[in-house]
Amino acid sequence: MGDLKSLGYVKVQTSDIPRWRRFAFGVLGFAEGSGPDTDVLYLRMDERAARIIVVPGD
Repeated sequence: MGDLKSLGYVKVQTSDIPRWRRFAFGVLGFAEGSGPDTDVLYLRMDERAARIIVVPGD
């Protein structure tokens, strides 16, 4: 397996998107990103539309 050099984005699944939103905005300093799904939280930190994608789930 090769060394990981970079990531385009990270996708995580959570049962508590509002808590993720508070953490990402208040602690990590991310901004609201954009994407096609209205029930998904898109987080951006640079010129990309989203670097972290938080999807609802168990």
